[in-house]
Amino acid sequence: MTPEIVRRGIDLWAEHIRDRQDYKNYSVIFYGGEPLLNINTLKYALNYIEELKGIKLPAFLNLMLDTNGSLINNELAVFFRKHNVKVTVGCDGLEEINDFYRVDNKGKGTFKRTKEAIDLLVENGVETFASVSITPENILKLDDVIEFFQKSGIKKIGFNILRGRLLLSVHPEINLEEYYNKAAEAIIRSFQNREDKNYEYQMQKRADFFYGRQSLPVDCGGYGNQLVIQPDGGISNCPFLSRIFGNVNQLEKDFRIWNVPTVRKWRERLPLYNPECRNCSAKRICGGGCPWSVLQTEGDLLKIDRATCILNKKVFKFFTQSEN
Repeated sequence: MTPEIVRRGIDLWAEHIRDRQDYKNYSVIFYGGEPLLNINTLKYALNYIEELKGIKLPAFLNLMLDTNGSLINNELAVFFRKHNVKVTVGCDGLEEINDFYRVDNKGKGTFKRTKEAIDLLVENGVETFASVSITPENILKLDDVIEFFQKSGIKKIGFNILRGRLLLSVHPEINLEEYYNKAAEAIIRSFQNREDKNYEYQMQKRADFFYGRQSLPVDCGGYGNQLVIQPDGGISNCPFLSRIFGNVNQLEKDFRIWNVPTVRKWRERLPLYNPECRNCSAKRICGGGCPWSVLQTEGDLLKIDRATCILNKKVFKFFTQSEN
């Protein structure tokens, strides 16, 4: 991605924001691939955003970066702290757990480099988070995973049930339904066992909406709440789907991501509109799940996301029983 494409992408986002001034919580997320492979463009983007704050962009923005941590050094950690960038590092827990799947192109485990990156970020005062995939290797050890990250100075983590065909590619024999059930039960059990109920994002998000007597609007920004700019300037609603709806280099002035027909189609799967969800008691804490994952596993993005559905039903039952 070039600085010019970044500039045009941010300008387009600013136009979207101008049309949605009632919304207050905006975020810029740098991801890939690995965003730290393109440092010059990343630095340009952060400096340009700083220029526009309070003018075309809100004065306060959440700036976040997703990385595997392998390229983090002290200079970058200081730079992130200066620009108030929150960093999420992909790590699945202790060394023997993380290195079962997370290996480099030579087949060597990545834990030591990742842990060094986490330590550098924390030492430099960067708000640091962890993205944790639930795998067959850590599914019964989530309490240990939580303890490891808390001791490492990680501010918050997010448990991720593996999506799409990824799990099948590494475990072809696995029963997805069984995995989804075990992962959901492990997430709930971990929530029960820890004192800080807000430390893990998936449960904290659902608890906030359940106990706040509100409905979770969407699980994913792809329903029209995010603008994805690809390295070549292509515009999408989802970083994983190949559908491109235009390019920042040549675009109609009135383009808005929420008006794209494909994005409007996505909304048909939301519990509020989906006939299959009409009688589901858990729909209050369900934001529709991940269409990309469903497209990969079911061949139809309007199908129910079984991973999210199973998790929400079990979580809702748990919350309801806890209230009684």
